[in-house]
Amino acid sequence: LSRQKGAVTVAPCTWGDADHLADLLRGGGGFDVVLCCEVVYQQSADVLTALAATQRALALPGAKVLLAYEFRCAIVEDLAYFDAATELFGDSTSHALTGSATAFMHNHIDDGGDDRWLYVYAVPAAAAM
Repeated sequence: LSRQKGAVTVAPCTWGDADHLADLLRGGGGFDVVLCCEVVYQQSADVLTALAATQRALALPGAKVLLAYEFRCAIVEDLAYFDAATELFGDSTSHALTGSATAFMHNHIDDGGDDRWLYVYAVPAAAAM
């Protein structure tokens, strides 16, 4: 990630790793958008809680945290993330990702079910970290 217009840089970010967070936040603070896809799938509660905390640490006041999520067979195992994110950000808005484009991108047979969702968490503009 980079704050320079038109530049993209990749950096390690192990969820909950203070050194990685410090490196990412050095020289300008957090980010306006934190985008996550395919990161929540049957990890332990401590890993999922660390993900939500990392997202919060990276998000500036007024930022949006976007999480693309696919419902699979055992959503109960993923609830720790959603509980932690709701505690840190408040309620999310969610949007079903349906249609042939989504099915094509994921080589997925569209059975008519809404199994892919975009969750949007908003960081309050006056949030204190």
